[in-house]
Amino acid sequence: MNIDYSKIKINKIIYNKESYNVIIKEYDEQGLHLYYETKDFLNQYSDIDNLYKQDFIYCIDDNNIKITLFNVIFTIRIDSNGRKFVDMNFPEAIYNGFFENKDILCNKIKVIFNSDTTGSNFRLFDFKEVKINDEKIIIKGNSIEYSCSNDVDSKYIYNRFMELYQYLNILLGYFPQIERVLFCYNNENYESLFSIPWKFNTAKRYFKNELCYINNMKENDFIQSFQRFLKIKETIQLQLDVFWNAQRGDTYPELEIVGVLQSIDGVFNKLTMFKDKSQLFKEDLKQEIVSKCLSLDFSEIIKETQDVEIETIISNNLNRINEITIRNKYKEFTNYKEIVFNNEIKSNNLKNLIEKFVNTRNKFSHVNTEDNKKYLNGKESAIYIEKLITVFRLHIMDEIGVKYNNEILKKHIDSIDSKFV
Repeated sequence: MNIDYSKIKINKIIYNKESYNVIIKEYDEQGLHLYYETKDFLNQYSDIDNLYKQDFIYCIDDNNIKITLFNVIFTIRIDSNGRKFVDMNFPEAIYNGFFENKDILCNKIKVIFNSDTTGSNFRLFDFKEVKINDEKIIIKGNSIEYSCSNDVDSKYIYNRFMELYQYLNILLGYFPQIERVLFCYNNENYESLFSIPWKFNTAKRYFKNELCYINNMKENDFIQSFQRFLKIKETIQLQLDVFWNAQRGDTYPELEIVGVLQSIDGVFNKLTMFKDKSQLFKEDLKQEIVSKCLSLDFSEIIKETQDVEIETIISNNLNRINEITIRNKYKEFTNYKEIVFNNEIKSNNLKNLIEKFVNTRNKFSHVNTEDNKKYLNGKESAIYIEKLITVFRLHIMDEIGVKYNNEILKKHIDSIDSKFV
């Protein structure tokens, strides 16, 4: 999500201790477009269409509030009437002060969410405040406060909140839309405007209360599951990023579902519930097989292919003979939570569906299309992505010890199955 430039109503720029009046010509997704009164912009920049950069620029808005713009890029332009103006964009702005560094000192971050995207889901917590070591989390209505007992820089406390934000996605099924971010220090609030990474933008169709299958989570359950999430996140961050990107809703369903299928493939070996199923047989047996195969003399066979490292290729492939196939990974994932694919199990359609999962994933991942293979069509992709997202989340929740309500879950699955009628 790009920075919302419409919120920035500046009328004055402070540069080299001098004050310069500006008038907002217009704003759009690309930035601010400002008329200025001096001959040259800030009495220094005059070349048309040149790209200029400043680490920070100080501004004053219509309410006489100080604003610092960071990593500013600007260009001088001329409008249709021959009047000069400046195109200006920047990735971050901080209200209520002048700063030379965007990592300001603070001890609390307060994040306010769009109430339409939180709904009643924050009620899943059976507490309003929780303390983890020297850090405290307070949940109030549609906002969350994350505070530290010591003074820290804003980057640190923002990253701590974003870990909680990612945990919330697993519980809620989407990222609640962030409206405001405030860094707090000594009773002062410094609002920060910045671009939220695209992976944290969930398509509107996922903003549904029914995606949350949890109610009355106790304080200790939260602490334990959150800490477990932080631990597993270290090993599956890439898979989580791919999973979240598939929920952005800015491409067609056939491609989105491939992202979820790839996430399931990548996360399988990282989950303790599949620890005993990630290998087909014991490691010592694999090593014995590899050793005997590599003891064979291939020189006579490969003498005419000296430029091809056949022995290395054989060794690499032999070392993978013990790995579970992607087909079996999908089978384990879908069978582990039968409630999600119960309809497919009853209709004896699960085996065919798994085959479509494999073929669809390979079609996009390996640009491999064969006429005799079956793939998910557009409608199937749009529906089954919801089931796969659900089953992915359930596996993570089981891994970190989150308890959920099967009745609520069943209602959600029933609503998905009804789309096939």
